[in-house]
Amino acid sequence: MKRLRHFFSSMVGRLFVILLLGMSVAAIGATMLASTKRQQEFERQNLNRIADRLQGFVNLLDGNPELRQRLLTSVGPSVRQLPE
Repeated sequence: MKRLRHFFSSMVGRLFVILLLGMSVAAIGATMLASTKRQQEFERQNLNRIADRLQGFVNLLDGNPELRQRLLTSVGPSVRQLPE
């Protein structure tokens, strides 16, 4: 225990502690940055998937006017046909 206390009181020991703390802070910062980037990428991919599904639904309705008209008449008040 005395040797350890002597090590941390020396210049080398202090430098070791400073470098250790700096590396720890850098590792925590890099982890937080990577986590934020991963979350943004996940949200972007999810939005792209939703847009692709919506585009497929629009293409389906554009390709079949009878289905589109039936959908407009059978759905609730929030769905209505826009003026052309």
